[in-house]
Amino acid sequence: MAGRLVAALLLVAALVALADSHVRIVRISFLAHQVEVIQPAAAAPGTPDAGRWTSALLNAPVVESERIRTKAAGEAEVQLECGSALRLAPDSELTFSKLLLLTSGIRATTVALRRGTGYFTLQRADSRDFHALIPGGEISTPDGSASLRVSAPANAPATVELLSGHATVLAEQQQFVLKKSRALTLKPDGGVAWQAAAPPDLWARWSRSRDQAFQRAVNESEPKPNMDAQALAPPPPPPSIAGSPDLYNPLPNESAALFASADDPFVATARAIAKVPFCANN
Repeated sequence: MAGRLVAALLLVAALVALADSHVRIVRISFLAHQVEVIQPAAAAPGTPDAGRWTSALLNAPVVESERIRTKAAGEAEVQLECGSALRLAPDSELTFSKLLLLTSGIRATTVALRRGTGYFTLQRADSRDFHALIPGGEISTPDGSASLRVSAPANAPATVELLSGHATVLAEQQQFVLKKSRALTLKPDGGVAWQAAAPPDLWARWSRSRDQAFQRAVNESEPKPNMDAQALAPPPPPPSIAGSPDLYNPLPNESAALFASADDPFVATARAIAKVPFCANN
């Protein structure tokens, strides 16, 4: 009898060890102005803070089912383990529907953009099981790194634009492969339509500056090569962002001095970025 009990306990322990984990290292890596969150415990019915938004904290961990929103002048960035960044422009809301570490070692992440505009830069190691839900469709990045601009206006169709890499959208039980410089619109009646991509705006440039700052931090953290070997080696290619050297096409009307002014708040947010975790298999 005792032997059976020990065997049963060992079996339970083994099953627990093999279970997927909800322990993830996801954090709020940047916020400005009014940014708020609702954590799962606070959102549970019957608790004192049920349904109550509270001020977000920089570097605070993000857990499964947590909601984050930016107010009229707010902006926020949430960082995944391998440096992927999910950024919100003002008047936007994002829910972290799934944050799992699978037994296979793959990080399974599902977010839902409830409203507003998001800029998602996915590093390869975070992209294998990443899904973003929007009204009328689901975005996936199964083929490696990608950068996306996603919009879910309150009274207009949702749109998805591929800035770099590879991504697909599942809508109306059909799989659509996203194309650079083209935006996919999900119509209210269930149809889809392709249209020209929107011109880069202030928030697109802010997101790009954050991506560039991340890449600089990665480059600075890498060991410096031997000087003699460096003299013999050919010059390195220009650094890429999210695995693609052409993440953003040059803007025809963009001044080279856009981020040159020290008074520009977007310069400050780019320079203030901390060195972040980076996965060698990225």
